[in-house]
Amino acid sequence: LSAFLCILGLQNGAHMPTSGWTQCLSPIVREIVCIDPADLRIEVPTNVTYHKMKSQEYPPYLRKQLQLTEEEQLPQSFDLITSDINETPQIVLDYLDPIMPLVKPNGYLVGSSVLAHSP
Repeated sequence: LSAFLCILGLQNGAHMPTSGWTQCLSPIVREIVCIDPADLRIEVPTNVTYHKMKSQEYPPYLRKQLQLTEEEQLPQSFDLITSDINETPQIVLDYLDPIMPLVKPNGYLVGSSVLAHSP
């Protein structure tokens, strides 16, 4: 994999102490973009770019960084998106929906959850 977007998760409003996805994949992935509104509590590897923001804030941020107009499409930059947002599937999809256009064709979305939520 050349690039991967890691959406770090919230567990009932409390940030998990580490990012397992980032720690697991950073030795084998060229570039990782990490997004989390909370402080990252791991030493950030050199191939990781960390953005302290919500996932829905990333596309407008990227658009501004690339100086794209609203009509221009954001680049499909990521081979893989991972998420450890610990919420119901619908809430997770709501968080991920704004960033799904950033996945390359035939890219992957991998999610994990620690706790089950009752409806």
